[in-house]
Amino acid sequence: NLNLVETRPFPDGVLLTKYETRR
Repeated sequence: NLNLVETRPFPDGVLLTKYETRR
């Protein structure tokens, strides 16, 4: 399952999304 850790907006208009993988 992928759990959303944090979402950070960048000035370049790119959205960085960090996902934590749990098995």
